[in-house]
Amino acid sequence: MISWENPEDRVTIVQMNADLRHAQLELLSAQCATHQLRLRFSAEELARFAEQDLLRKAIDSATGLNAFYASVEKHLRDLERSR
Repeated sequence: MISWENPEDRVTIVQMNADLRHAQLELLSAQCATHQLRLRFSAEELARFAEQDLLRKAIDSATGLNAFYASVEKHLRDLERSR
């Protein structure tokens, strides 16, 4: 487990936060692209006419991201409760 008390871990923590900023920007980009799809096409149209392999990959990506960030959110709530 990493800690602010360990000087070697401080670099790791700074890098983690830089990576998180980058991921947040990429997620914002994906959110904007999805919003554009939602404005132009209904969910039914996407299910019916989109390339099925491409659609499944997008769904799998979104599902995986949701599961990961939900797990992080649970840990965050637990930390907030323990303070």
